[in-house]
Amino acid sequence: MRERVELHGEWSLNAYDTPFVPERLRTHGYSAEASLSVVPGGRAAVRWSELLFGEVRDGAGRLRPWDADARRLEAGLVWRFFQDGAAVKAVYQRTEVDREPRRVEDLYALQLAISR
Repeated sequence: MRERVELHGEWSLNAYDTPFVPERLRTHGYSAEASLSVVPGGRAAVRWSELLFGEVRDGAGRLRPWDADARRLEAGLVWRFFQDGAAVKAVYQRTEVDREPRRVEDLYALQLAISR
């Protein structure tokens, strides 16, 4: 088996105008992903991403984020079989959102995907 590693990453910056807030609403986000062939037909992958919000002044003049920052970790395994016509996927996802109280959600999934 020939091992194959894939690496992907992206970064974005956004700015929005709104008639209700004098400052521009800004966000930036990024993600990084790595994937590796582990057995014939099988891959393992992990991805980390964050979405971060800029600050605006509240009614008292204090700077505060205009929405809650969020982070996500995803990890999974996939095994393709039958000439790539079917795949079994096992995935874990953890999402954290900076709200009061702080929200943390864990998701586990098992999927059978069939294609022609």
